[in-house]
Amino acid sequence: MFDDLVVDKENWKDIIGKAFTDYREGSISEYVFYDTIFEMSHFAFDKAREIQVLIDANDSLFITVGSPSFVSFDGQEDVLYESAVKIKFPLKCWIHTHPFGKAYFSSTDVKTARIWRHRMKEAVVIGNYEYFKAKFEDDPAMDSFYMVHRVEDYTLVYQGE
Repeated sequence: MFDDLVVDKENWKDIIGKAFTDYREGSISEYVFYDTIFEMSHFAFDKAREIQVLIDANDSLFITVGSPSFVSFDGQEDVLYESAVKIKFPLKCWIHTHPFGKAYFSSTDVKTARIWRHRMKEAVVIGNYEYFKAKFEDDPAMDSFYMVHRVEDYTLVYQGE
C-alpha cells in the first residue's frame, strides 16, 4: 500500500459493492456502477487515485487503490489471497480508473490486457465519465475495443452515503 494514502471515506469499497448489486451490462445500472467507481476514485481519498476492480467468474469483487497514476495489487495482496472469498477464473472484467484523463488504454494497460486476455473476458477503463471497453474472444482477431457513451440525461451525483 502507499505510505501517503489517506482514506477519507472508510466504506468506499462497500459503496462500490452496493452499486454492483444492481449491475446489468447494457442497462443504466452499468453506468451507475462505473460512475460509482469513478466517484470513489475522486472522493474517497485525500486526492484522486486510480482504483481497480476485478469481477471474477462468481461475480465476486476484488478492489484495490493506487496512486493518482497507477494501480496494482502490490502491497494489497490480502485482497486476493487472505480474503474469505477466493478469486475464480476466468475474470469477467478488469475495471480501472484514470482519474485525471480520458478513458483510454495506456501502454501499461495494453500490456496488462495482452498478458491476461486469455484469463479475462473484458476490460474497462473509466476516465472523465467515459468508458472504453475491450472484449476478448477465443480468436484474438475477433477482439473488439470501443467507447461506451453515457446516456446524455443521466448523471450520478455522489450522495455521500
